[in-house]
Amino acid sequence: LVMSSGMPKLLDFGIAKLLKPELSPRTMVMTREHLQVLTPAYASPEQIRGAPVTTASDIYSLGVLLYELLTGHRPYRFSTHTPQEIERVVCDQEPERPSSAITRVEEMETEDGVSMLLTPENIGKSRAEQPDKLKRRLTGDLDNIVMMAMRKEPQRRYASVEQFSQDIRRHLEGLPVIARPATLRYRTGKFIRRHKTGVTAAVISVVLLLAGVIGTAWQAHVAKIQRAKAERRFNDIRKLANALIFDVHDAIKDLPGSTAARKVLVSRALEYLDILAGEPGDDPGLQLELAWAYQRVGNVQGNPNDANLGDISGALASYHKGLALAEKLVAAHPDNLGALKVQAVLFEKLSDVKSWSGELAEAIEMSRKSLNIFAQLAAVEPSDPNAQRSVAISHIKLGDILGNPNFPNAGRPDDALFHYHQALSILDGLRTSGPPDKTTHRYLGLIYERLATVYELQSDLKAALESYQKSLAIREQLAKDSPMHYDIQRDLAVAYEKMGTIHRAFRHPSEALESYRKSLAIFEKLYRADPANSAARRSLCFSYEHFGDALAGQGEINKALDFYRKSLTIRENLVKSDSLNRKDTADLGRTLYQLAKLSAQSGNMSAAASYTRRLLQLQHKQADSPEAGAYDLNNYAWSLLTCEPASLRNPQLALTYAKRAVEKSQASDANILDTLAHAFFLTGDHERAIESEKKALALLPANSPLRGELQAALDRFKSARAR
Repeated sequence: LVMSSGMPKLLDFGIAKLLKPELSPRTMVMTREHLQVLTPAYASPEQIRGAPVTTASDIYSLGVLLYELLTGHRPYRFSTHTPQEIERVVCDQEPERPSSAITRVEEMETEDGVSMLLTPENIGKSRAEQPDKLKRRLTGDLDNIVMMAMRKEPQRRYASVEQFSQDIRRHLEGLPVIARPATLRYRTGKFIRRHKTGVTAAVISVVLLLAGVIGTAWQAHVAKIQRAKAERRFNDIRKLANALIFDVHDAIKDLPGSTAARKVLVSRALEYLDILAGEPGDDPGLQLELAWAYQRVGNVQGNPNDANLGDISGALASYHKGLALAEKLVAAHPDNLGALKVQAVLFEKLSDVKSWSGELAEAIEMSRKSLNIFAQLAAVEPSDPNAQRSVAISHIKLGDILGNPNFPNAGRPDDALFHYHQALSILDGLRTSGPPDKTTHRYLGLIYERLATVYELQSDLKAALESYQKSLAIREQLAKDSPMHYDIQRDLAVAYEKMGTIHRAFRHPSEALESYRKSLAIFEKLYRADPANSAARRSLCFSYEHFGDALAGQGEINKALDFYRKSLTIRENLVKSDSLNRKDTADLGRTLYQLAKLSAQSGNMSAAASYTRRLLQLQHKQADSPEAGAYDLNNYAWSLLTCEPASLRNPQLALTYAKRAVEKSQASDANILDTLAHAFFLTGDHERAIESEKKALALLPANSPLRGELQAALDRFKSARAR
């Protein structure tokens, strides 16, 4: 590539090579020797053998992904995972055609150790097709498209991702595909089925015309061939990164069982994004594309509100890369609406992750920044429903962090209600002023759930029940219309779970268990469909525990223990896979605490002691880490005061950590002050126990459901002092 100054420049994207090695005055050495960084199941034969890797290798990997999404099976089965076995299978063995693979019965094991049996029936069911009909759909064009993408020889695959994508599109439109021989019989059959005279001839004419134009352009620019190659390679990477992150990812993200495929897409896409971001230049269009792409990758890596891979540190890194690009764009072009929008979205996503990591002050600050930018954009485009809906969503997210008990929050439920009502007003306006819209209805179902949760917190059970019922009605209809949509099905499961909780509050045990049972059935179905999905695993844990709590409330302690043990297995794997996720670690502690309590109630003090020792070890490590927040310290102190068996309690040590928790929270949290009061009381300091409990009560609003509990504790402390 020759610059305007005459300076030669080489764009090396990791696979650069001499076009004529014989012209080199010295022997060229590969940049990297004998080092393979790859996923065997998705690696091309040339990657396995250590040969040069080109775009053809990406086409091969996309072929493997398409194979897996169509059939539910992987194309290769390894008897061992030795390099020799992997090379033998991938390089020498022809994969079974997709139409044949779906008839295979195969057992696979998830990372949680759950055994899954893949049969034609459950594969067909997950794709809303009967097995025979699915086999017929795959036979022919789709078989050939997949097999062409996965040919052993790179030069025999599709020439580009665009050609691969175009062939799939041609199949969907009933046109002939290049993956099949262009026989007269094949073309005639396609023609008869379409009944569209002249389409085939028109397509051929366009292709020939394009070929002629390209050939003419090539002859006209022969002197600039090296620069054209570098630019094409750059644009290929740009198109491929966008195809992976947006087109391919969007096509599979709502399919059950797609998490493993999404993980491969993210890994490959990040490589391309970092190449593009590292290329100097001030192209605003490219910078905007990259900011959106990093945002999308961060969501898949570890956003707790999306189906994610549990990689929180990776998500934060991607969000910060995107935000740096967005802020640079906004600084240079303050009126660029696209740059402002991606900046607002990235602040919102960072707020999501920060809140679940216990960094509430930063989370609230970023959420407010996001809301302000979205409001600015909505003022510029008042008739755009998407802009108005973004403001509503931003109000919901800020309300969650301020005072929703189901999220890490600042304990300000009245502030949460203010933002929830702002969101409801906007969404109701969109519902009444425009055509039916699934997205708006989803958020209406969500806002009624959020309002009900805070009403329940404030002991307004009648208002809570009414809002939960409105949420359930909306979500049942949406789920009926979208039976395969992950998020919509999850919304319905949450609605049933909330109904179970409110029925328990009204002391309707049979209705509560029935609602929990419906919720659990959906969460188990979503988990079985995609065991690698961290969000699905967390949801299933909570569902097990809610069901266990309901059973324990009816005296069925042993059944409750069974459900809590199921939750424990999954939570331990979540913490093992992402040790930086402090929320997962705190949730594991809560599960261990409840298991110890239930074991003690069942009379098994040995099991209770075992669970409690694990709990105290886990919480001690959390509380002593540099990142410890007020609730990490408070949780450890409370366990030291109340754990079972009582012989493992340590009030003096609890007092030390309770004081640190109060200091960390700046004495602004009633729960933490209540823990301190109990620590003073159990160490014999009744006066300071009374003083701390009074401070805790002073922080609570008049309608707080905690007031009764804290007042009872204060009365007990005063009674003990009088004696």
